[in-house]
Amino acid sequence: YSEYAMRILQWLTFSARPLSVEEMAEVVAIDVACDPAFDRDEVLEDPLEVLNICSSLVTITTNKPDGSGRPGQRIIALAHYSVQEYLVSDRIKQGQAKQFSMQEVECHNALTKGSLMYLLQFQQPLSNKVLKAFALARYAAQFWSSHLRNTRDNTEELSRIAVDLLSIGHPAYHNWIQLRDPAQRRVSTVARILLEEDADVNAQGGHYGNALQAASVGDHEQVVEVLLGKGANVNAQGNENHIFEFRESGSCSALYAASAEGHKQVVRMLLDKGADANAQGGRHGNALQAASTGGHKQVVEMLLDKGANVNAQGVQYSNALQAASYDGQEQVIKTLLD
Repeated sequence: YSEYAMRILQWLTFSARPLSVEEMAEVVAIDVACDPAFDRDEVLEDPLEVLNICSSLVTITTNKPDGSGRPGQRIIALAHYSVQEYLVSDRIKQGQAKQFSMQEVECHNALTKGSLMYLLQFQQPLSNKVLKAFALARYAAQFWSSHLRNTRDNTEELSRIAVDLLSIGHPAYHNWIQLRDPAQRRVSTVARILLEEDADVNAQGGHYGNALQAASVGDHEQVVEVLLGKGANVNAQGNENHIFEFRESGSCSALYAASAEGHKQVVRMLLDKGADANAQGGRHGNALQAASTGGHKQVVEMLLDKGANVNAQGVQYSNALQAASYDGQEQVIKTLLD
């Protein structure tokens, strides 16, 4: 039970709000050293078993009913503030309980990783009814970013896991939004959340490589605007073989991604922020060829206006004209020849 006890005491000491016994029954099933970190089989069948695990160190109180007809919530807490003081003090390091010695940054790191990996367990969008069966889900969705801020020097691993969650194509992302802001449940919510949280907008990882890539592919103009305003690198390359993995390969820029999809307004925003119209990358080699192949005439015009080289060599085709010709894009061909 010592590992269970350590997790319980960590979460009680550094949680952002009081936790219910049902939430704590799931906390003991999170092992951040494993992947996946959350093991449903390890959840305590009887949440009150936490009393046996931590004995005199914790207490349980019952909140008053909220008027909905449901019984009051059972809240678990450290028995006394002196317990928390002892756990983070130097004194504990000298005694028999030294294995329970806690460092604030390390514990926030564990709570951040635990919350993120808990949310990433969901491999498909779930209904609110189903999500309610996961007691810790709302806490994890609401407070992982608060714990992340308290890690101070965010580790590369935490940034990568956070980007996984923030990848708009990931099912866990949709569940997070639903839990984080159930009244709205839309992508634009991310723009507001990113303004609230101290997230690393240039962190690499996830399905699309970085947050700007994900927003550009999805044509989420508000999110692109916020990311650029928060200092996202407009010319950052996505991870190898992660962009459009069902049809693209190789790293490419957000401009390439938006051009390939024909997202005119996003392309304009990226170009206005200084995106390199001649950047190399992606299956077609550059944004102009990607837009030409897709028949996105207005995007082609914008790229040319920003100095895209009409004769630049690509990968699949020798130049943009050949790319447009192969796919029969007559309007694009006329634009390229003008």
